[in-house]
Amino acid sequence: LWPFGFNRRELGFISWVGLRGAVPIVLALFPIIAGLPEAQLIFHVAFFIVLVSLVVQGTTMAPLARKLRLEVPAGEDPYRRLPLDVPAAGDHELMLFPLRGGAWESPRPLGQLRLPDNTAIAGVFRKRTCYQPSPDMEVASGDVLAMFATPAMLPELGKALSGRHAPKYLAERAFFGDFVLNGDALLGDVEQVYGIEFDQLPPELSLAECFARRTKGHPVVGDKVVLGPVTLVARATEADRVTKVGLKMDNQ
Repeated sequence: LWPFGFNRRELGFISWVGLRGAVPIVLALFPIIAGLPEAQLIFHVAFFIVLVSLVVQGTTMAPLARKLRLEVPAGEDPYRRLPLDVPAAGDHELMLFPLRGGAWESPRPLGQLRLPDNTAIAGVFRKRTCYQPSPDMEVASGDVLAMFATPAMLPELGKALSGRHAPKYLAERAFFGDFVLNGDALLGDVEQVYGIEFDQLPPELSLAECFARRTKGHPVVGDKVVLGPVTLVARATEADRVTKVGLKMDNQ
């Protein structure tokens, strides 16, 4: 993986996790199929090693990712998205959001939810029953909200319906910075707006192109590019291109 743009922390994590699971067990079946002596012993040893590997490495994945600073804020994507193939609906989709987390332990009326514009609640599912939504209807953990919304509203909608409390170091402002920029913004424009100088890069270079150079064309959310006094953090990607960028000053 070294030539493909992974840094040392990412290589270390991948090396520790490795590729464990069904493949070694399947390979251990070949001696049994071939009728080789001690084939059963080979299979039992391989199966035992796979189990130990899964337990040991599986339980250490999250702490190791945290230690190597590879953890990123969890997304609040819906459980399921169904496009509406109707011209009048435009880009709207039917999205299912399960309510979970500490914020939903106490029931809350639907009328108190701060939902973004151009969205609507289609129904509330509770214990395999669909209820018609009303402003005074209370929802809580375990309920599922069916929403009509466009993909552009997903980040804002996820925040409104999220009940999770991320640790401070994974809070959006702490992780991505205070400023959100489009990936097609040019370095020259960023210099003028924020009073920053990027002497080592041409002003006509876009932020997305900065990430493309750093990641060799395959950026993911959480990738960082340090440019002098600021750090650019990939906030959203689409088709191997950064579409939203967080900007962190060096004092953050």
